[in-house]
Amino acid sequence: MASGVAAGLRENGLKVPRDVLLAGFDDIEWLQDFRPALTTVGLPLEESGRFITLGALSDDATSVRIAGRVILRESTGGA
Repeated sequence: MASGVAAGLRENGLKVPRDVLLAGFDDIEWLQDFRPALTTVGLPLEESGRFITLGALSDDATSVRIAGRVILRESTGGA
């Protein structure tokens, strides 16, 4: 989604991060070549999938906290 937002900004003459700070979500691997490098929130997808799968197979409704991490990169003036 962030790459689409960046394209729309470019079409309207705006530049990231000069005019707009932009961040994504999930640290998607194919966006590694995105320029400027995209700030993102990384989540442990394998761990999340394990909890989701086990929860779906169980009658026990539980709440699980999964820690994410903010990865600062050029799109927000970080890095």
